[in-house]
Amino acid sequence: MIPINSFFSINEFRKNIVRVLALSMLVVTYSCGGPSANKNSADDMANDSITAGMDYLLPTPEELISNLADNNFTFNDKNLLDIKSIDKITLTRYRALYFGITYSDFLYLSYFNKGYKALDYLNALKKLSTDLGITNNLNEEYLNRMEKNLTNVDSLKIISIELSIEVFKNIETLGGKELYAQIGIGTIIEALYLATQSIETVDGNEELVARVVEMGLFFDNYMENYAQYKPKDDAANQLLTDLNAIKDGFYALNEDTKELVVEKKTIKDSVALLTFSKSESQKTKLNNEKFVGLKRQIEHVRTLIFEQKY
Repeated sequence: MIPINSFFSINEFRKNIVRVLALSMLVVTYSCGGPSANKNSADDMANDSITAGMDYLLPTPEELISNLADNNFTFNDKNLLDIKSIDKITLTRYRALYFGITYSDFLYLSYFNKGYKALDYLNALKKLSTDLGITNNLNEEYLNRMEKNLTNVDSLKIISIELSIEVFKNIETLGGKELYAQIGIGTIIEALYLATQSIETVDGNEELVARVVEMGLFFDNYMENYAQYKPKDDAANQLLTDLNAIKDGFYALNEDTKELVVEKKTIKDSVALLTFSKSESQKTKLNNEKFVGLKRQIEHVRTLIFEQKY
């Protein structure tokens, strides 16, 4: 299994590529005019390029949930959002977070061949999209296709993929970057919640935990996107703080176990005592206590979303 720091290194590498490209464009721009004339436009170009790269790295909800279905995570509908609670939401930011959560649940049901219940969540999404003003892509065509293919899991997956790509990639255009970032957080938190709730303990479930660790790469991108476009208030700042705690949990989960061996030797013809130390890397062992800590932090954020504390 690849350590978590390797996954985040990949993430940094990909973002650094974007920065290098941005820097290259800056050099070209700068060489075409005077420093004062190009400074502001160059800075804007760098920021836009980095931001565009960050947005591009965000996966669709379908990519997140397919990871669960394809890797034998246990299905449990008790972990899903109670869609009746959607009627109690009035503020846009909470509707956006709920939209992301509901979207993950809808895809979760679709991928695990629960078409009839998935339709209920699709209708809930339609209501939320109306409230958020992003109804363009959640049209009757998808609802009708869902109804006709409720018992055909392969068709449901195809419809879900089409819907996920079409809607999620257009949310930014329809609702703005802030809304897009908030929906993304709801999506990734629910995907992580569904994944971690399938695992009681690390022992015997190392492969499933490894898949959760891989999702840490996705989480990092969603969190950075939220940090870029979040509302500027205390509640949003608290959410970002709690998201950072999840990020720290991913880092802590897969730290290499190392043993320090100290050897003391006396050099011949000398009274000096020199100490030699060496570090011996042992096989990486996932820490169950750290996994439980990560799991609880994800639950904590999800609970506070439902309590509308963010």
